[in-house]
Amino acid sequence: MCLKAESDLGPNEDIASAKSWLAHHEKDRGNLGRALQLAQELFDAGLMVEDSRAMVRDIRNRLDIDPPR
Repeated sequence: MCLKAESDLGPNEDIASAKSWLAHHEKDRGNLGRALQLAQELFDAGLMVEDSRAMVRDIRNRLDIDPPR
């Protein structure tokens, strides 16, 4: 399947799982902005809602405590 056809399929569980893993990875590496973006995308799409909501809250709390320099 070509990339164009794959992108037309829309979000699915595999993509959601990969985005969630990447968001956690970026959060652990300290890239909170990118982690927040990925988690927010998942939440807005209604995918992995519980996990993404918790991650968004956690990252927002961290950013309020330790704002980016």
